Amino acid sequence: MLTSVAHATTISVDLSKNGLNGGEGNKGTSLVPLDTGSSSAPFTITAETMVDMTLPFSPEPGSDTGTIYIKDGAGVQDINGDGSKEISGGGALQNEDLVFSLDSPILMSAFMVDLVKLDGITGDPLFNKDSPVLFVSASSTPGMWDWLITEAELASIIDMDGSGKLGTIDFGLITSGLDCTTALAACAVVSALDPTTIAIDAFKFRETQGHVAVSGVTVDLEATVPEPTALLLLAGGLAALTGARRKFRS
Repeated sequence: MLTSVAHATTISVDLSKNGLNGGEGNKGTSLVPLDTGSSSAPFTITAETMVDMTLPFSPEPGSDTGTIYIKDGAGVQDINGDGSKEISGGGALQNEDLVFSLDSPILMSAFMVDLVKLDGITGDPLFNKDSPVLFVSASSTPGMWDWLITEAELASIIDMDGSGKLGTIDFGLITSGLDCTTALAACAVVSALDPTTIAIDAFKFRETQGHVAVSGVTVDLEATVPEPTALLLLAGGLAALTGARRKFRS
């Protein structure tokens, strides 16, 4: 039987000060948040500040270690706890990344992420003063950021509330990204994506102009990803079956 990484339910993580993560305040350089059921989320959050703003669309342009601040949502400050309380694309510490590293691979389509402090209007092709982008790492290439999801792509799929300050991004609706594997200095080549078939091990939001924060993450943990050992067992079983057929025919 093919075994898989499977869980029983969808989990929600409230990353605002109203969640189960100690209220408002600086949470240090690393945070494993609690979901609404008081269990550890299947990811660890880290932060990067002073990301080289001359390379806004490079996955690894050089940065300083940041800290995580929770208020309206999770944002970034520097190692001393200075700076804004959001992911900042402006000010002395621009640009900034909020990084989510998964405990084990999960299908990309399993994620929905809430952003707050947005400056946008429902139906606009782009945000007004904010320019967030999303980097995604496929589990098939550990340690590498594979795609950049542009502001235009995010704006086309985000479900904004009436105020234009809060929106939800359903990763399952992402259809294209810029390939980062061929030119790390600038992800450039457009690549079609099918989130229902791509297992990821990390993602990160970068703000390149204004200020945003991540107020919540919902994960469908029933989205299963075959374990490597299971795939080996399956391959071995198919090879044995092929050998048996050949022997029978001979």
